[in-house]
Amino acid sequence: MEAKEEAAFLPPGEAWTTSPHSRRKQALATLCATLGCLLNGAVIGYTGPAIPSMMNSTGSLGGGTNLWGDPLVLDAQQASWITGLLSIGCFCGCLLAGPCLQYLGRRFTLMVVASSSYLLSFMAIMFASSAGLVFVGRFLGGLGLGVVLATTSVYIVEIATVDMRGPLGCFVQFLGGFGVLASFTLGALLNWWQLAAALIAFIPPFIIAMYIAPESPRWLFSKGREEEGRAALAWLRGAECPALAAEVDQIKAELEESARDRITVRDLLEPAILRPFLIAATMYAILNLAGLNIMIFYCNSIFQYSGSSLHYNVNSIIVAIVLLVSSLVAISIITRLPRKVILVTSIAGMAVCYAILGACFHSIEKGWVEARKLSEQGSALVPPDPGHAGWVAPLAIILLLFLGNGGYGTLIWVVMAELLPPRVRATANAVVICLGFILGFIMSKTFVDLVGAVGASGTFWLYGGVCAAGAAFTAYYVPETRGRSIEEIQRLFAPRPAQL
Repeated sequence: MEAKEEAAFLPPGEAWTTSPHSRRKQALATLCATLGCLLNGAVIGYTGPAIPSMMNSTGSLGGGTNLWGDPLVLDAQQASWITGLLSIGCFCGCLLAGPCLQYLGRRFTLMVVASSSYLLSFMAIMFASSAGLVFVGRFLGGLGLGVVLATTSVYIVEIATVDMRGPLGCFVQFLGGFGVLASFTLGALLNWWQLAAALIAFIPPFIIAMYIAPESPRWLFSKGREEEGRAALAWLRGAECPALAAEVDQIKAELEESARDRITVRDLLEPAILRPFLIAATMYAILNLAGLNIMIFYCNSIFQYSGSSLHYNVNSIIVAIVLLVSSLVAISIITRLPRKVILVTSIAGMAVCYAILGACFHSIEKGWVEARKLSEQGSALVPPDPGHAGWVAPLAIILLLFLGNGGYGTLIWVVMAELLPPRVRATANAVVICLGFILGFIMSKTFVDLVGAVGASGTFWLYGGVCAAGAAFTAYYVPETRGRSIEEIQRLFAPRPAQL
């Protein structure tokens, strides 16, 4: 028997190839689930165009007026709460996702819990008559984002074969890029409450897609619904797949092992689990502390301040396209290059971009200081000419987001899923994401204060320092996972026998 034919009969976790039919079905199921990530991107990108609109009472699109035509103009601190509350909502969404995944299943959690959170979020913002309702809407949007992130990563790992884990894991960031593009493009035409109303249109396709998608076979088997579990697995692999019975046996064996060994947060302290858990947690902390989301949250405001000759809405749409293209690039290179090379190149490149961006804004801030001195001496206040910074800064931002989103931002979901052992993956993933969103809140809320204290230049240099430290950590501690089975990865962290 040829090697390819033999591979079909190996356990799915060890199979060398997957049939084209199964690849298509896995991709379709992943696409359905990650339509929620499109909503994630839309919510993350919302503040880019919405914050300038909310802080402007005289804008051509109604600026700081609500649906009823009444004024609603926010200050910088209120704007920081709008970005920060998203992370608090995400934290709560991750906590909510745990029991939902256990008792409702992956499919129902996405189809009902996540979509309801998003619908209530957009409606609260659309009908807001005060800043408080906008805050509620952003919190609910974060709740949906947290539920989707915690659920889709588990869902993808549970339906994917080894050779499809990498490409399918990139769907999370790819669809997120589409969502950011949608928010930035619509935000160029609509004010803040109109944009929230328009984003509601993305919810029905997500509900319909999850109605079509199969439930996770692993969850169905865990609930004793064997017939439905076999049907879902047959949908994903093909009814004639010769390895179907072997995969069913493998799932049952893993479930029996999980039932014997109840997982708690304390189990994360086991030597063989603690190290990959700490690596995953540190990687996610680096991603949050690197300020990648900050650059998206405040995209339009940063471009306005940079003195770019292009309109900030045009720049933001270019950024959204770059995010989308970078996700496509990530999908194409993830199966060709080592994971570690991509991760280190990405985070080190971000450090360089932040250094350049800080230098540009240092030049701009210096120009403003000189302009104000002349104004105090009786001259008219003339905004300084940004010079080269007027095009270097936007270019640095675009390159920064390309490298960050196409590398660390996309690949981290794949590597985290590969590093964490299957029996603790759901628990560890939830803890890591929760910790990440606590840091996300701190970053979002303190951005305005940091800029006020050390200037935009100092803030970007600080983020660059985090990226440089992250590059060193990734190069030294993160193992290569490409081409390795889950069992091989776990053996990397197994305690070594004591030497006599």
